[in-house]
Amino acid sequence: MALPAGKRDTRIEVLRSVTFKDALNADIASWSTVGTIWAAKADVSDGERVRAAEVGAILTSRFRVLRNAFTRTITPRDRIVIGAQTFDITGIKELDRVGFEITAAARQDLE
Repeated sequence: MALPAGKRDTRIEVLRSVTFKDALNADIASWSTVGTIWAAKADVSDGERVRAAEVGAILTSRFRVLRNAFTRTITPRDRIVIGAQTFDITGIKELDRVGFEITAAARQDLE
């Protein structure tokens, strides 16, 4: 399954959790950008959940990216950011040695 150049029109940042020591030698966890790539983005579902008086909306999207040295290192422990929206990666699958399809979910709290 080829990934035509015109389809990869969304610039995504890939974030990875990093831990460092503060001045008191305590571990501090943070997210750091490890790469920025072009992807083809397709929203596959959205939904609203109500749980324990908490209302939130979930948007699930699929991102198709070309295979390269960087994209081979992406794991479900990473995150994807587009503008102000942060996606947690829920799955990654190979696409005929050409690329990867990354499934990710973004949560948006509703008032």
